[in-house]
Amino acid sequence: MLWGKNLVEFFDDIYRKQARYCVMLVSPEYRDRMWTQHERRSAQARALEERGGEYILLVVVEPAELPGMPPNVGYLSLAQYPIKRITEILLTKLRSKN
Repeated sequence: MLWGKNLVEFFDDIYRKQARYCVMLVSPEYRDRMWTQHERRSAQARALEERGGEYILLVVVEPAELPGMPPNVGYLSLAQYPIKRITEILLTKLRSKN
């Protein structure tokens, strides 16, 4: 389905216009990879447009500061919750009306 597509435009449309939420699995590797930087920038543009909505959902796999991401955004951490519990919390969020 991605063959031949302009991926910059395709993913920007998804992260900035179509997705209900953007779940970011935060780690130094996530922060440093080319495509996840593009994903993050598009998601941050959407979050700015929504003026504080709960669009970006952070799950910290390994601590890493993400450029442009304020430190006051709530997150879940694998250091505090097992993956099964994070999955349950995410499913509850997805089932909610907000």
